[in-house]
Amino acid sequence: MRLNLWTVSLLILGFGACTEEKGSTDSGSGGEADADTDADADADADADADADTDADSDTDVPRTAAVSGTVVDGDGAPISDLQMRLCHYSCVTVNTGSDGEFAFSGVEAFNHTLQAFTLGDESFAIPHAIVELEDMESMVIPTPIVVGKFASREPVSGSVSHRGDDIDITIDASGMVPGSYSPSFDNSIATLRMDPATAGIPWDGLTVTPAAMWYLGNFDTTVDPPAPFVVKDALGFPDGTELEIWVTSNEDKAWIQTGTAQVVDGQIQSTSGGIGKLTTLVLGTR
Repeated sequence: MRLNLWTVSLLILGFGACTEEKGSTDSGSGGEADADTDADADADADADADADTDADSDTDVPRTAAVSGTVVDGDGAPISDLQMRLCHYSCVTVNTGSDGEFAFSGVEAFNHTLQAFTLGDESFAIPHAIVELEDMESMVIPTPIVVGKFASREPVSGSVSHRGDDIDITIDASGMVPGSYSPSFDNSIATLRMDPATAGIPWDGLTVTPAAMWYLGNFDTTVDPPAPFVVKDALGFPDGTELEIWVTSNEDKAWIQTGTAQVVDGQIQSTSGGIGKLTTLVLGTR
């Protein structure tokens, strides 16, 4: 069979059109693949940059500070092999020596919480303070930190009015949440009254003058709503005196105010808020 020139021309044009269409389809799928690859690469780069930024935020704080001190029991005797924790992004731990001494070096120049843990014995209160360290600072805590046993302890189921160490606290188990540093996850309330003048903890960041203080347990438990309380004496203040309620916070690495109190009929009563955390409790005046 013979094909005329017109027929051949049509066949060539048709074959060319099909070839171009197939080529454009391949080119299109390749473009989408390239776009996906670029998007993935950009996303990975962004994620890596974010991760690097997060990592840098931890390392940008100079690790040039130091803090040291000693720990004693209620009779003034040094306590050895007590775990001290200095916590910021994470916790650095050291054990006290034979003379009750401890020292941290090469730590972040930032706000920290300082904790004294008697491991495996929840009968001891946990001294808890805020330490604010500057670049190149070497802090020496001048007074020995006193570690004592809780004077009172009670499990909390439902709502209870706990008669503690010179303080009565009304607390509800439904509002108690143990924290990252709680030695156990049971709901309990424990108290140990301390003298602010001899407790030995630093007062960095506290903006009131401490008039009275307690160590509370179960340590690092958040109480929401804050627990109301009554202190059985007026601390020498006349009726009507206003006091502020402050507690140490591991999350904030700072003292936080969780309420106010007032002297009424020779006792101190919380008037708004109350005890927001079972850590170090301070009643203070301006």
